[in-house]
Amino acid sequence: MRSSSTLESIFNQVKEQLLQEMKNFYLNQTYRTAAAYLDTVIIDNVFERKDLRVLLEKFTFEDFKQMQDKWLRTGISVWFVHGNFEKQNAIEFVDEARQILDLKGVSKDTLSTARCVQIVGCHNRVDFENED
Repeated sequence: MRSSSTLESIFNQVKEQLLQEMKNFYLNQTYRTAAAYLDTVIIDNVFERKDLRVLLEKFTFEDFKQMQDKWLRTGISVWFVHGNFEKQNAIEFVDEARQILDLKGVSKDTLSTARCVQIVGCHNRVDFENED
């Protein structure tokens, strides 16, 4: 078990890295930042990085310790298994992970809702060539 001072040092390093990433995010190309804004437009209770950064700046190791016992207690999990797995193996993998996480279900009313939007004047297309 690591000492409290070691954990606090790790916390501060991770926090600083996240703060830098959030600050530098706005220096990315416009098309990269636009995709991130899509979530803030169509999903309730999603915050912009600048707002999250303000909250994180005030967040201390003591705050983290107080919240720690509440993390990963409730929620939902959505699984996407990709690779060389047979269907039954993928189901067993997910079932085992669910047992380990042991998340308690949450009411549907507490989940964020997504709004349908239509982007006018924009075309997204992927062409595939099929060889028969």
